Amino acid sequence: MLDYIVVSYLKKNVIDMLKNDLDKILLPWTEQEHICKEYLEQKNDPDYMRTFDKKRCYDLLLSLPGITDDMPRPTIIYDFFEDDIYINRHGRYDIPFKHRHTFYEMLFVYEGKAVNTVAGKEHIIFENELMVVPPNVEHSLFTTGVVVNILAKTSYIKNNFFTLFPYDNAFTNFFFNSVFSKDQYEYLTIDISSNCIRDLIYILISEGLN
Repeated sequence: MLDYIVVSYLKKNVIDMLKNDLDKILLPWTEQEHICKEYLEQKNDPDYMRTFDKKRCYDLLLSLPGITDDMPRPTIIYDFFEDDIYINRHGRYDIPFKHRHTFYEMLFVYEGKAVNTVAGKEHIIFENELMVVPPNVEHSLFTTGVVVNILAKTSYIKNNFFTLFPYDNAFTNFFFNSVFSKDQYEYLTIDISSNCIRDLIYILISEGLN
């Protein structure tokens, strides 16, 4: 019993330290986020639009309606990453656009909340929730919080399925249907606030962003 308490205490301390490190990486605002937020709040102000720094948007590769319309966003996104898994942070106030992709996307809300419009229906994802969107499902994401994108190649999920998903649960069933069956769901949302999956996600994000 004492050993269990010690191990649990050490694990909690390690996760707490990891969370503090992730806060330093994920919570600071970027220049792009400040620009997008300001644009959404003032885009109907003619004076603001007239003096908008358009060149800076091009420098930052920011696609803003009415500003950089000649910088179209793709409707289909193919595997653009070399490794089996790729991790990045979704920008706060980033302008949503409809798209689909050839890989799996897991959206983890690290702080705040997000709205993911999947196949035309809005779904709110709250803090410590994970939404999985399989390949070829149209969606668009908007968030004022902190969302981490975890992208996984379809071949990686298929070739390592039984290693990645050894237990029979909703998570496993979702991926099984997606990989091996035509009965594919458009998304899966799970609450991992009190789940060891959250700790694994923290570790995965830390390794992916460092």
